[in-house]
Amino acid sequence: MLWLLTAAWLAACGRLGFDAAGDGSHSGLPDAAASADAPAAGADAAPAGPKVMVTGMPAMIAQCGIAPQTYQIMLANPGDQELAITGIDVGATTIEPVVGTLVGSSPAQRAAVGSGSGSPGNAYTVLTALPLYIPANTTGVLQLKPPDSTVGTDRANTNKHATLTLTTNAPGAEAFPLDVVTLVTGANIDVAIVGTTGDVLNLNGTSGNCPANRKISVTNSGTQSVTLQTLASGTSSGLGVEVASGFNGGTLAGGAAATTTFKPFTSSACTVDGGTLIYSGGSASGVCTTDVQITVNLSITGASGSCSC
Repeated sequence: MLWLLTAAWLAACGRLGFDAAGDGSHSGLPDAAASADAPAAGADAAPAGPKVMVTGMPAMIAQCGIAPQTYQIMLANPGDQELAITGIDVGATTIEPVVGTLVGSSPAQRAAVGSGSGSPGNAYTVLTALPLYIPANTTGVLQLKPPDSTVGTDRANTNKHATLTLTTNAPGAEAFPLDVVTLVTGANIDVAIVGTTGDVLNLNGTSGNCPANRKISVTNSGTQSVTLQTLASGTSSGLGVEVASGFNGGTLAGGAAATTTFKPFTSSACTVDGGTLIYSGGSASGVCTTDVQITVNLSITGASGSCSC
């Protein structure tokens, strides 16, 4: 009877999957059942090695005529090994094209504005010494200086773009692109002669008649205000132009526009030469455009004697 009970107990143990050696293992179960709740080796394991990612990008600006400050770009290494940045290729800087027609500047200035090639400091500068090492699960700082914004060639409210390529030891990111952008700030002096294009203001009359008044609009399409001066100059014959109404110099805020009505002025000869109108922001810092010059054509003819307007 004891032998029968022992045999039955051993048979039951075998059905439950206990090893005859008594070590408690479930070697008697099918393999699939034994590993149903355990992940395959390495299936969900994160890839080993360093990683690179950008965690903080500053809003960079460069004011016309003023050296830009240095900015910090925050880089992170969420990997499990040290990240090494051994080189940075600074790509070419591109500048957004200028919309509209610029008047009152020399042909060379017009060609240079917005071309991206006019200023000697027209490139991003990396100030961080390389190689830069960032331990696992920590952050590092990349110091970057934007390009200069040069008076006469750069325009406020445009952006300077570039792609920096970081050489790293991160698998899959050996050439890591970093897109950067800088906003050009300052004031723009944009002048237009109402009713025509170009930069010549025609004030011509005949038989002693004074020419009709003409209007000029000026816009500050920049980001900061400018104290604008309107200067008129003539020849020795006494030519001048006067403000009949409207804007006559003063502060023009960023994004604001004003219109001036000009009338011809002469107090001597009936036949006079032309002159110029100059819109100037003076020597104030942050004015992106140089003085804008408008040529005035004025010819008043009469039979004899003096004429006046």
